[in-house]
Amino acid sequence: MSFVSIVIPTRNEEKNIETCLRSILNLDFPQERYEILVIDGKSTDRTVEIASKYPVRIIENPKYKIGPAHNIGVKEAKGDIIAFTDADVRVDVHWLTFLVEHFTNPDVGCVIGGQACVFGDKFISQIRAAFHDYYNAKVSNALNREPHKVTWRSMSTYGTAIRKDALIKIGGFDESIDYPDKDIGYRLSQDYQIIKDRRAVIRHYLNKPFKKYCKQIYRTSITEGTLYRRYGVFLNKKSIIISLLVLTLLFGYLFSPILLFASVISSIRAFGLLFLPIIGLIGYYFIKGLKIKIKQRIGIKGLLVLPFVSLLFIILKSFGMIRGLIRLDVKGIYPPRGIKIES
Repeated sequence: MSFVSIVIPTRNEEKNIETCLRSILNLDFPQERYEILVIDGKSTDRTVEIASKYPVRIIENPKYKIGPAHNIGVKEAKGDIIAFTDADVRVDVHWLTFLVEHFTNPDVGCVIGGQACVFGDKFISQIRAAFHDYYNAKVSNALNREPHKVTWRSMSTYGTAIRKDALIKIGGFDESIDYPDKDIGYRLSQDYQIIKDRRAVIRHYLNKPFKKYCKQIYRTSITEGTLYRRYGVFLNKKSIIISLLVLTLLFGYLFSPILLFASVISSIRAFGLLFLPIIGLIGYYFIKGLKIKIKQRIGIKGLLVLPFVSLLFIILKSFGMIRGLIRLDVKGIYPPRGIKIES
């Protein structure tokens, strides 16, 4: 049986780390066959104090971010398989057993577990919960519940196991990206199979404040733009098209006053034509809100606010992708930073 290193990046996770560690120590996988590494980004709360009560190795991450934390975990890992999870995650008792069984096939480099999202009571969390429940119900019959191959686009690092030698071979996680999941997935997929096993369940507790969720959307979109610059691939073509449309409209609004020098009437007409697609998008998300039953979950306020929140997310996504597309630290200009790992 393989020896597994479980890597948990943390920073100020005193509310979550204990429950996470308890769920891991309750695994049906033999405890002598795995170790737990807590990679802490200089927490200022009681995270380290709480974690030190449990049989774990605590290692400092001076760079704070997730990419460096994962790379430190890879360097320090004693296992030939590395399982990654987050501090706000609870793992199912069979999680590791189901992940590890696939590595008997030498072609498999990565196994992604199933995710059950548990949403908090914040307004934005309830909107996310409504979308999550709607799409889960919509595709539940179509989804293949048996373990199956997936593309790099399904990649996420929480609840996922990867061969250590595969990570070393491809150079580890890119530390120049805030959310390196898809990047590592793409590079792994060039040489290895990626398997999805929904039986290996984790429960992800999501209750971020609205401001933090907006920052997350922006930063993950930077990664999407960077992926295209690097490899010429899109994570989601539909979202790219919508984002480019919104950007075009925004720049149109900015420059439409210039038409005043030509004609006031022309300027009004141009601005009106540019505004029509925005009205269309607001209408689209209003109808989407009816479909996902947002009113039943958080009332009429949610139904009225949803279109404008969705529009804000599209704008953030658009600017994030543009920033990713024009970044200099991409393949073809100079190599990504911080992905050298020694075995």
